[in-house]
Amino acid sequence: MFPRRPFLIAALLASAPLLAQEPTPSLEQRLLALERQVATLDTRLAAVSTVGSGSLASSEAGLRAQARIDRLERTVADLSSEVRRLTGQLESVRRDTDAAQRTARNALTTANRAASR
Repeated sequence: MFPRRPFLIAALLASAPLLAQEPTPSLEQRLLALERQVATLDTRLAAVSTVGSGSLASSEAGLRAQARIDRLERTVADLSSEVRRLTGQLESVRRDTDAAQRTARNALTTANRAASR
C-alpha cells in the first residue's frame, strides 16, 4: 500500500498544472480571426469578380485585376487550409485536456481511497 503513495503523489503533482491551465484560447482566437479574414477576402473577391468580370480585357488594368484576384484566391485557399489545421489542433488539445482531467480525477480518487484506509 505504501509503495503506491509516491506514485500517486507524483501523478497528482504531474497532472496539477494540466488542471490549473485553462484551455488554450489562443487557438480559438486564431481560428476566429482566420474565419473573419476568409470572410473578408471572400467578400472582396466577390466584389472584384462582379465588378470586373465583364471588363477584364487584356489591358494592363485588367491584367493587374486578374493577378490580384488570383492572389486573393490563393490567400483564401491558404486561410481555409490554416482553419482546418487549427481546428484539428484545437480538437487535439481538447482531447488531451479531457484525458488529463480524467487521469487527475482517477489519481485523486485513488489517493483518497488510499488515505482513508
